[in-house]
Amino acid sequence: MHSSYLIFNEDFQLLVPSITFANMGINNGLKPTNDDLPHEVPTQNHLIFALAGVYLASSRIGNGKDQKSQARINYTSNTFIIYSLQDNGITPDAIRAIETFEQPFEKFSHHLAELLD
Repeated sequence: MHSSYLIFNEDFQLLVPSITFANMGINNGLKPTNDDLPHEVPTQNHLIFALAGVYLASSRIGNGKDQKSQARINYTSNTFIIYSLQDNGITPDAIRAIETFEQPFEKFSHHLAELLD
């Protein structure tokens, strides 16, 4: 799972919500390990790398070279995609969903437009 931090302005108003790209798989019976996240305020680099990680993860799904083409979109919204791997090829609807999800990253629009100010 790849997820970004919430980003607030100096007045603690939300500028950018958390954006998540998650892979849903089959449980192998093992309990997942807990992430030991540092208890500190994220730096600007943390914010940038988290957003970039979400975009890079989503860009690995599709029909292009070096992309996973056997993906099924289980859920999508402006800030959240859950996908799973399947035996069939990716559908045109799934490609459009990923393109719509990636558009704010590519154009710094929608919920990422606030970052330009």
